[in-house]
Amino acid sequence: MASLLHGRGYNCAQCVLLSFDDCTGLDSAAASRLAMGLGAGVGAQGEMCGSLLGMTLALGMMRGDDPKNKPQVNAEVRELTKRFRNRNKDLYLCRELRAAKFKSCDDLVADAVEILHNYLVERNELQPDSEN
Repeated sequence: MASLLHGRGYNCAQCVLLSFDDCTGLDSAAASRLAMGLGAGVGAQGEMCGSLLGMTLALGMMRGDDPKNKPQVNAEVRELTKRFRNRNKDLYLCRELRAAKFKSCDDLVADAVEILHNYLVERNELQPDSEN
């Protein structure tokens, strides 16, 4: 689904977030609007990869807004970021990932979707065979 969306012009953050719309409680239009400005490294500035940002947004929507959960959510985001960086030569900035040219944006989107999917499966929050 994510690569199909990317082919239609959605940015990386939108593609990842929309891949988890069944888990986040966001409808597709709201998710798309929420992540609109995060493409190409936050407003096309080459900052943090949109795939990583989309993964972070999806997790945040799944975890809710209770301030007491902030330390746990931050720890989870650090773990997901570590997994993303481990797959991508320790890179996470869009400009660095694009300059390295070892993966396409479609591949980075697929990485982020797979990382979050596997993380949720490990925690028994998602079925292994569910589509994302």
